[in-house]
Amino acid sequence: ILLGFICFSFMSFSVYIINDLIDYEQDKKNKIKKDSPIQRGIISKQNCIRIAIIFFMLANTINIIFFDIKSLIILNAYFILNILYSKYIKNIAYVEFICFILFYLFRLYFGAFILNLNLSLEIILFVFICSLYLITNKRINEKKNKINKVSLKKYNTIFLIRLSNTLELFLITIYTYWLLKYFT
Repeated sequence: ILLGFICFSFMSFSVYIINDLIDYEQDKKNKIKKDSPIQRGIISKQNCIRIAIIFFMLANTINIIFFDIKSLIILNAYFILNILYSKYIKNIAYVEFICFILFYLFRLYFGAFILNLNLSLEIILFVFICSLYLITNKRINEKKNKINKVSLKKYNTIFLIRLSNTLELFLITIYTYWLLKYFT
């Protein structure tokens, strides 16, 4: 389990570094992100690229040595989708929701593959709806706090609030169903 956690963490580190490089100019204008080590020049862009490559290679090496091809596919699909998200998809309202959901489902399936577990429909639905709930509420809060993002202008706040309320009901329903199914 620990090696799987380390493996996925290394891939996530690689993705986060690349995302910071992609968002470099935009982050320089952000009140919070402008003080990051990359923005302040403490870590050069070239070194960031090297570090990202090292984390990427370490994640894939650990996976190849200790796990199977299914987890390797999920791990690299997670990487590719994150790059696509950072470059293109994050500015497309609602489409970005699909990516966000997939990021969480990739984590779930990666864990299931390395532990050789079969996932129940309930856990898949729960993670799907929970991740959609998280991104919906994140966008609601960003709109409320007037965060400057390209995609935010395309979101309807009333729709997002209604979606959030509906998702809460689904989460409660799925969780209740799971409790009744497995504990009665």
